[in-house]
Amino acid sequence: MNASTLAARIKELPDTARIKVEEYVDFLYDHYHGARKGDMDQLDTKKHESPFFGIWKGRDDMQDSSRWVKSIRQDHWER
Repeated sequence: MNASTLAARIKELPDTARIKVEEYVDFLYDHYHGARKGDMDQLDTKKHESPFFGIWKGRDDMQDSSRWVKSIRQDHWER
């Protein structure tokens, strides 16, 4: 398939499918050409915008994650 046929077919896809194609092409490009510095900065920004970012902030029981895991395991194993 040549580039113009591919472009025409992509153009006829619904918006959600076209977005997936664009994301996959970006993934393939980065895989074969390496991620560009600007792209990595953008990914870092997107992580910070995630609703899960900072989910454990302010949790006193999470200050020492090793102790927390041991505590959870101990409680589970004692049952």
